[in-house]
Amino acid sequence: FRRVLFRSVWGTVYVPRDTAAGDYQATLTIQSSAGSMQATVRLHVYNFGLSDISHAKMSNDVHVNDYWHASTNSSLVPQIYDLYLQNFRKHRVSPYLPHNYAKFNYTQQSDTNGIYYTFDFNKFDAAIERYMGDFAFNSMRLVAGDIVPNTLNGQARFTPAYNDLYQKFMAPIMAHLRERAILKKTHAYWIDEPSA
Repeated sequence: FRRVLFRSVWGTVYVPRDTAAGDYQATLTIQSSAGSMQATVRLHVYNFGLSDISHAKMSNDVHVNDYWHASTNSSLVPQIYDLYLQNFRKHRVSPYLPHNYAKFNYTQQSDTNGIYYTFDFNKFDAAIERYMGDFAFNSMRLVAGDIVPNTLNGQARFTPAYNDLYQKFMAPIMAHLRERAILKKTHAYWIDEPSA
C-alpha cells in the first residue's frame, strides 16, 4: 500500500494584448526532492482584450499583521504592504487604503477669524500618485480616525461645537481631493455602522 498526497496548483497566465485568438498548449514540469512530473497545460485566448481601466469599483481590505508576517514594529511593513498592492494591481482590485502608510497630518491654528486647520498632504500625495495614478486603482476610503477625530479643540465628537469645527476641518480635505481629481473615487464608512 502506497500513500499518495495530491495537491492543487494554481497558476495565472498573463496574455499580451496583441496575442492572436486561438488555442495554445505547453508542457509544465514540476520538480521536487521526490522527483519530477509533467503536465500539459492548455489555454484558449478569446478575440478581445480588457481595457486598461477597471470599470467595476470595488474596495478590498488587506492587513500586514503578525498572523502572516513577523511584522510588529518592523520598518518593512510599508514595503510588505506595497507588495500586496502590486498583487492587487495585477488582479485589477482596489484596496481600502492605498495611502495606509502615508496618511496626512494636520494642525489646528487660530487667528482673528477663529479656528482653522492646515494639512500636510506630502506623503499622502506621493501614495496617491503611485496607487491611484500609476496603479490605476479606482476606489479608496478615508480612515474614520483621519476624517472624524475623537475631539476637535477639546469638543467631544458630534456635539454642536464639534460639528461646527468639523466643517472647517473637512473643507481643506475636500478641496484637496477635488484638486487631485480623486474625490469621486473616495468613500467613507459610517462610523456608527450597525453591528447587527
